[in-house]
Amino acid sequence: MVILNSHFSQRSYPADEEAIEVKAFVDLYNVSPATLKSKEHFECLPINGGCAITLPSAPAIGLNRVLGLNSVNDLEEAYGWMNGKTGNRFFQVNMDRATAGTKDWILAKGLLEYGVGWAKLVYDGSLANLSEPNSFRTRLVHVEEAALFGSMVCKGFNFPSTLTRLWAAIVGKVGWSCFSLWMATIQSGRPPCISRIPTHG
Repeated sequence: MVILNSHFSQRSYPADEEAIEVKAFVDLYNVSPATLKSKEHFECLPINGGCAITLPSAPAIGLNRVLGLNSVNDLEEAYGWMNGKTGNRFFQVNMDRATAGTKDWILAKGLLEYGVGWAKLVYDGSLANLSEPNSFRTRLVHVEEAALFGSMVCKGFNFPSTLTRLWAAIVGKVGWSCFSLWMATIQSGRPPCISRIPTHG
């Protein structure tokens, strides 16, 4: 049996922020091309407001983990599903919200703590002075730039180029805002930075 890793939270964070993250992953899966899902073994299982997601070719923990779950029954379902997958797999568990039963389940499964945990940072931008002059410019990515956007995400986050279509798929989709960022002094016409933001609720 494969030993799965557990990625413990060192701090408490609001459940609604985790719910936004879960919805973003489920939506990413839903808008991804069927051929990419099949070729890359990209799978997602929504479970009671949380999910298990796996993309073995992705080096990042984010696309190979279980999140948004705390009950033993839900975690057991996710564990069984993840056991049949390949690549690195992680459980993201908020230990501040976990019951004694959940903690006992983690110990019984032999899950090991990995890394330093997650930090969720929140910033209230309503008071920010956006009129201050700066050399940065942003704009929404156009649909015809989807492939370029996808390739920049892959290069920026060390994803294999075979996942370009994954990130290109979210450009122009409802619930997603994709931005390019560049410095006004750069004249190349190609933005050096990109950003993708799920915009739910």
